[in-house]
Amino acid sequence: MSHDSVPSGDVNAVSAEVEERLSRADHYWLSVVTPAGGAHAVPVWGIWRDGCLYIEGPPSRLWFRALRVHPRVIIHLPDPLDPIIVEGRAKVLDESDLTPDAWTLLDSQYQAKYRIEQGSPYIAIEAVRLIGWDGADPKTTWRMTLRDAD
Repeated sequence: MSHDSVPSGDVNAVSAEVEERLSRADHYWLSVVTPAGGAHAVPVWGIWRDGCLYIEGPPSRLWFRALRVHPRVIIHLPDPLDPIIVEGRAKVLDESDLTPDAWTLLDSQYQAKYRIEQGSPYIAIEAVRLIGWDGADPKTTWRMTLRDAD
């Protein structure tokens, strides 16, 4: 991980806070580019783990179809005064993408968090870049690049 700018200079502290906030969030906003080139945003449920947001949903949804065509997406937390924005790449997962133990863990985390049975395909959104700031002070903007965008 490289940091483009972290005002405090403490990348580890910012990283730990970001991981904690993304892990405990109940809802996330997902922004995609539709197959026709338009913008589309939708709230989603998900599990943040190991630098990825795992979401699920039916393939018939516009956002699902959109991320298959344009896998670069943006996720952000709902709080406009203390945002965390994740630029990422989406991938619809198939059985070979995770070990059986990882699938079991993901299903159990999702079921425990939202009290529903998982039934739709999972999508992994791998974080590429993180951006945030204290909404009261734009001088607190920070950016961290986690991996190459391509």
